[in-house]
Amino acid sequence: APTTLRVALSGIKDGDYPGVTYSREWIYDKENLVITKDEGDTKEFTIENPGKYTLMVVFKDNRNNEQRIENTFVVDEQTPMNVEMTPKFSNKYMRAPLDVTLRSNIKLSHSADSIDTVTYKVNGEVIPSGKNYWAQLISGLKEKKYEITIDVVSKLGQRGSASVEFDVVKNAVPNCTLSYTETNLSWSFTNKCDDTDGKMVRYEWFINGELRNVFGSTATLSKNLNRGKQDIKVIAYDDSGDFATQHVTVFGPAEEASKSENTVSIPSSE
Repeated sequence: APTTLRVALSGIKDGDYPGVTYSREWIYDKENLVITKDEGDTKEFTIENPGKYTLMVVFKDNRNNEQRIENTFVVDEQTPMNVEMTPKFSNKYMRAPLDVTLRSNIKLSHSADSIDTVTYKVNGEVIPSGKNYWAQLISGLKEKKYEITIDVVSKLGQRGSASVEFDVVKNAVPNCTLSYTETNLSWSFTNKCDDTDGKMVRYEWFINGELRNVFGSTATLSKNLNRGKQDIKVIAYDDSGDFATQHVTVFGPAEEASKSENTVSIPSSE
């Protein structure tokens, strides 16, 4: 259940024998068997509830002949819809911002049934979903506890759901240390970073406020080409978009060689 039953009488038709007329009496449980199509000797019933039912047709003619046709059948309890949802997270640390791809597997109980609607909810709020209901991407989840639910309704009215719960934790800002060595000709800078819940993806090097074309964690600066005071700033980004900023100031040949100062920086995040 629910199911559809189609019944057809055959063998004798009105008018087959001159002077003979026929009548039919359909006897059935009218509360549970509802006629949805009536074409005389062919009828279609909808049965919503499981149970044991009897359908009888009393066939009579005007000469007091009578035949009873009886059929008893059982409508089984419907097998529940099976809905499974498997999440795949963008990082194993579950840190913000987090993307999650949901893979859904839906098994209906009836071969003639099909999926009508699929709805995804994040903490009870419906989110837009595409045509491919079996794969749903939810991106940019911030630090919070989440419950994601999928609700499915079939064409025959079956319902099923599945849900996953997880916590998104705050991203850990990278911890960086900027150091350098020098020779008579140049400085060699190294910005060493440790990101406990991800990886470093980008570095920006500024010399006296000017962004240079250096993209890695190390840089070399010529003393001959960079005389006087050199203010070095490095911004190191992790894969979440958070960053840490480091500063150091050195002095080229045109200034007193003994002057150098380091400024301790505090990692900052957006």
